[in-house]
Amino acid sequence: MNINALLFHPDQELMLIRRQKQILSELNRNSVCFFPFYPIYCVLDSGIFKNRTSEEIKKMITGVLVEDCTLKDEKLIFPVRIQTDGGTVITEQITAGTKKEGSDFAKICFGTEPFQLNCRIFKIARLEISGFTTEIWDDVWVKLRKPL
Repeated sequence: MNINALLFHPDQELMLIRRQKQILSELNRNSVCFFPFYPIYCVLDSGIFKNRTSEEIKKMITGVLVEDCTLKDEKLIFPVRIQTDGGTVITEQITAGTKKEGSDFAKICFGTEPFQLNCRIFKIARLEISGFTTEIWDDVWVKLRKPL
């Protein structure tokens, strides 16, 4: 699979991984029903980002906000709101976990602390994912002036 992706600054990636671990430990308290998903990245191959270079995408993005985890289609995801230079807000997602086949879970509340992450520094890159191998190329760092 060859895709455009948003890769997080190591500090922000660590915050996402900590939240991922916290939620997975809550969900898997009694029995394993979700597995973590790595690496942490946001796919940018839908809508206006499709078939664009990393440099073109860099110029288009004016804000990135990662929202708290939720369950969608038997996956644990972080919704990501990406604002473009035209003012349009596009919603993408980070897959944080996948449901174990045949497992049943009851808990869908992930603590009382709200989680949001304004991302100002990140990479836009091409990813090639095959099996357990991830290759990154055509990467460019983005530093936004103001958060979303």
